[in-house]
Amino acid sequence: MRLFAALSLLLVPVLPLTAVADSDDAVAAEQKVSAADKRAEKKEATLWFKDYMDSKKKAAAALKKVKDAKSAKKAVKTISELYGLSNSGKQTAMGEVGEAKRPEMQALDELMARNEKKIEKLNDAIEAEKARIDEAELLTSELEECIDKASQ
Repeated sequence: MRLFAALSLLLVPVLPLTAVADSDDAVAAEQKVSAADKRAEKKEATLWFKDYMDSKKKAAAALKKVKDAKSAKKAVKTISELYGLSNSGKQTAMGEVGEAKRPEMQALDELMARNEKKIEKLNDAIEAEKARIDEAELLTSELEECIDKASQ
């Protein structure tokens, strides 16, 4: 009986330690998964932001080329395809080309905040082109809709 009592005194403190060790392993595994998720989210946010900025740059470039009614129509077509405004978007193997919806994620919010001045600079360039086109009396309702979408 004494042997059993002595063994139970030795084993009782060891059992809770194994339970604590198992929970520590579970927490560590959860942290590894969340770190991987954070990296994936950051990568997805970076790709979306790159596409967003490329679309703005292409829209600004298309607007700079507007000199007459023909080039204004061409700019409308280009910007409509970029932002998915027309029903006749360019078809690819992956589907229709158009603006991807902005995903809701913290990494993207941080990226947008860090690059706020770059975004503002592109928006100012687009607005300057809009003013130039309006002054030349080439601004149509379709072109204005495209410009508004590009400057968002």
